[in-house]
Amino acid sequence: MDFLGVVKGLWIYHVDVLFTIPAYILWDFSVLPVTVMFLLQFQPQVHPFWKALFLAGGSAFVGEPFFNWIGFFEPLKWSPLFSFPIYATAYYLSIRDRFEPLR
Repeated sequence: MDFLGVVKGLWIYHVDVLFTIPAYILWDFSVLPVTVMFLLQFQPQVHPFWKALFLAGGSAFVGEPFFNWIGFFEPLKWSPLFSFPIYATAYYLSIRDRFEPLR
């Protein structure tokens, strides 16, 4: 998703981790998956819907504005409201196999 957003000019990253690795790799392959894994382990009795809302709200309305504030990236044609359903869907897709019976 981040690659498409950068290519389409929806946002830009001002920081390069390494000259060959885009900045969004840190978020896509470490912060987001670790947060999802933490939510899966923490309070397992809580319905996944509420956890998806928590992840989406925290990522879209706290995480993105924070990274914008510190100058990590700049949303050009993007709003956190667009990110909210994407993060919620990503959480739901990550847990869908967990609650289905084994075949």
